[in-house]
Amino acid sequence: MSRDLSKIIPDLTKQFNLSSKASWIKTYQGMDELIDLFHENVRLCDRAYTEWMWLGNDDKLVYLYGEIYFQQLIKNRVKNKTPIKILNCRPANFYAIKKDFDEREYRQMKFLPKEYESDTSISIVNNIVTHWNPISLKAVVIEDGLIADQYRGIFNLLWEVL
Repeated sequence: MSRDLSKIIPDLTKQFNLSSKASWIKTYQGMDELIDLFHENVRLCDRAYTEWMWLGNDDKLVYLYGEIYFQQLIKNRVKNKTPIKILNCRPANFYAIKKDFDEREYRQMKFLPKEYESDTSISIVNNIVTHWNPISLKAVVIEDGLIADQYRGIFNLLWEVL
């Protein structure tokens, strides 16, 4: 019996620590606020994180923010050796992107089937989930450990299926 408890106590501790942190939701609207949010994401890359996950379309965001912003985001993430997994549809640089692991950019990528294409995206990093809608110039950011874990689980399920 004690052996079983020793296996689940670390998971329970992790869940308690995640759920005990303050949660918040914030919406961003308009180009100026989305640019601020994107700069915040670049700053997030200045800190070391375990892994980023990206689900959805990046071509609208690349068009909206410009290639320079994305290059800075990648540069900061690579500097900290933070890996990213991407489930993408309609990538902006389709022919320049490798489908498999790219060691220089700590990136793994898979593509969603065409019928699941969307203009929106979801990013997951640590306890933060961001829903990006570049068409209506809106984003919703949720910081909550349990919600982020649920999104991470859904992402990992899709990753394994593809």
